[in-house]
Amino acid sequence: MYAIGDLYDEDFRIFHPGANLCGIKEQFMETNQGPVDRIVRSVVGATLLAIVAFSLEGPVALVEGAIALVIGAVGAVTLLTGLIGWCPTYALLGISTCSDRHAAH
Repeated sequence: MYAIGDLYDEDFRIFHPGANLCGIKEQFMETNQGPVDRIVRSVVGATLLAIVAFSLEGPVALVEGAIALVIGAVGAVTLLTGLIGWCPTYALLGISTCSDRHAAH
C-alpha cells in the first residue's frame, strides 16, 4: 500500500500510475462550504431543476431546448455541490466559506 504522500509527486505534479487511491478524498475534497452556502446552493439547484422539469412536462414551457439543458446542468451541479459540501471552483481558487468549527479535517 502507498501512503498519501507516495501518491503525488511534488516535483512533477503527477499521480503515480497504479497507486492505491484510497484516502485521496480526505486530501483533495475537504469541505469548503459553510452551512449557509450549502443551504443556498441546495435550494437554488433544486429550484433550477424544478423549473426545467416542469417546463418539459408541464403545460407552460418556461425554458426550452439548449437553454433547458444548460439550466438543468447548472442546477444539478449546484445541488450536488450543496449536498456534498465541496465546490471544485472554491478548491481551485483556495476559497472556503467554512468557519473553523465547521471545517472537516
